[in-house]
Amino acid sequence: MCEEIPKRQKYKCTMKAKVKNWKNCDDIWIFYTEDINFKTDQQTLNSERLKVVACDTNMKKLYDRNDNRHDDN
Repeated sequence: MCEEIPKRQKYKCTMKAKVKNWKNCDDIWIFYTEDINFKTDQQTLNSERLKVVACDTNMKKLYDRNDNRHDDN
C-alpha cells in the first residue's frame, strides 16, 4: 500500500476529526475517531466514525527483510 497509494492518488485530501481513543503497539498506531470531515478539491465527505491504522514506513523495510529470510528456506 505504501507504494500504490501515491500512484493512484489523484487529489489532495485533508481530514479533520475528533480522536476518541488511540493505541500504539510496536509502532503501529490505531486511532478511533468521530465526526470526520474529508475535503478534496472535488468534494467533501462526512462520517460519524472512522478507524485509522497507521505505521512508520520503516516498518515496511523490516517486514520485507523478514519475508526474504523465509524465502531462503
